[in-house]
Amino acid sequence: MAHRPRPLWANGAYLDGVVRHSWFDIEGRSVRIPALKADASGWAGSLEGGLPLQIDKRWTVEPEAQVTYQHFNSEPANDIAARVDFKNTDSLVGRVGLRVAYTWGGEQADGPRFTTGWVRLNASHEFLDQPATSFATNDGPVVLQTDLGNNWLEFDAGFTTQITHDAALFASGGYSATLDDDIHAWTAKVGARFRW
Repeated sequence: MAHRPRPLWANGAYLDGVVRHSWFDIEGRSVRIPALKADASGWAGSLEGGLPLQIDKRWTVEPEAQVTYQHFNSEPANDIAARVDFKNTDSLVGRVGLRVAYTWGGEQADGPRFTTGWVRLNASHEFLDQPATSFATNDGPVVLQTDLGNNWLEFDAGFTTQITHDAALFASGGYSATLDDDIHAWTAKVGARFRW
């Protein structure tokens, strides 16, 4: 469930809220022993705010802030070799960013045809513990911990272009990297938006 961002104040500032629930079917395979299976669920909530600052008719600068909380709930799983526990799986991420956009185009006979290109720089921080998976053994639990980094920088860019009054195409790409470790990622998105 999402709330579409729209101005809440006269200066164009907005809030965007999202709540999501998910179900997971977990299966771990091995060539030696039967598969480990478990069911899990999770939910996430996000609140984002922004303030578009109109520099002129074409240029917009928008500072943004967002907080996202995610919870993952799974019962311990068992196979014939060990009991497996999932720990510290909650996540709380804060993000601040700055988006710069340029819009061109104009009104056509059948409606507006605008294209907006944009670039954005984000800084994010993870406030909670890193997730861990614990395997029971005769000598005590063996814990494998995942360290995805607490501090990330991200740069992305993209565009949106109207093809009809109620439809638009979009594409974006980005690169992100941690400030703590040598972890990085590339992203790409292509899609369409429809309004009714």
